[in-house]
Amino acid sequence: MICRGRKGKYQLYDHYLAKGGEGSVYEIINCKGSVAKIYHDSKLKTSSRILEKKLKTMTLNIGISPVVNNFLKVAWPQDVLYDDRGGKFIGFVMPKLQTNYKIYHIQQDENHRKKLFPNYTWKYAVQYAYNLAWNVAYLHMNDIVIGDLNMNNIAIDTKGHVVLIDCDSFDITNKATGEHFKCEVGMPELLAPEIQSHSRIADANFTKAADDFSLAIHIFRLLMMNADPFCAKLVGKNVDSVSALDANTSILNGESPFFRKLPNKMIPPWAPPMDLLSNDIAEAFRNTFYYKPTTVIQSIAKRTTAEKWTELLFKYAKAEPNPNLRTCPVGHVYSAHRTSCPFCTMNKKN
Repeated sequence: MICRGRKGKYQLYDHYLAKGGEGSVYEIINCKGSVAKIYHDSKLKTSSRILEKKLKTMTLNIGISPVVNNFLKVAWPQDVLYDDRGGKFIGFVMPKLQTNYKIYHIQQDENHRKKLFPNYTWKYAVQYAYNLAWNVAYLHMNDIVIGDLNMNNIAIDTKGHVVLIDCDSFDITNKATGEHFKCEVGMPELLAPEIQSHSRIADANFTKAADDFSLAIHIFRLLMMNADPFCAKLVGKNVDSVSALDANTSILNGESPFFRKLPNKMIPPWAPPMDLLSNDIAEAFRNTFYYKPTTVIQSIAKRTTAEKWTELLFKYAKAEPNPNLRTCPVGHVYSAHRTSCPFCTMNKKN
């Protein structure tokens, strides 16, 4: 297939690398290091004009560098693609990922994770959490709202690096014209309560604070061995985002068993205790997850921001020897505020 963009013509391989609900991704023969997302006809029939305008805004009006300090941070669109014959809008060019892993590969049971990441310890959990927070803060600094920060849109490698993908779903505003291209999808178990209060996501207004809520859930899952702050369940892979959702009642009502005593909800026995975390980290979670239905709006301003998370997590994520981390004789890594290994204690109980 041959298509064209502002930067010239692109020749795509015949077979796709990956296929999703909206489109397929192809390698580009004459543009190494980049790939093309070609939308399915069904997507173009309903959203072609808006998508084209949105991607033009992202490639021409918003100057995001996808690579920072020699690491890919966000698969930001690089060019808008058109059919070379008829000139019809069909997709866009973006950086090629150097990994096939998503964050859900480590948000599963320990045995499954060890097969993929045999050297995984709590130190790696902190690395992923820090890099994810940094990426979100980087976008927020450039006035970009993510919106649908779900596990399918977070790519990882085996060294703790994180790349945000599916940028065409981001919530984007053209500062020159004021035109707003909304995020209209989301995953209920990751959405802030003020977003879920709408019967349709398309009617909600995504904000940086809503991103901060989703980010905090991801960080909690990473640091707390995959426990979810509201559901305390193991996370599965490839759960679809939706445009109209059934409300996640626990999030709407602030029903987190880790931060409130609830008569019908208990922290499951496999989840680690909160004292696994230092006081400042625990307080950062509390600032985001402690609220009631009557205090949701007031709680938004108290949420820990992505930038604040990078400050809090850096002391654990920096290179070793790191005085903020300890390693027990078995090889568990944990926060130095603990006098004994919490993972050994958990293993004895189980």
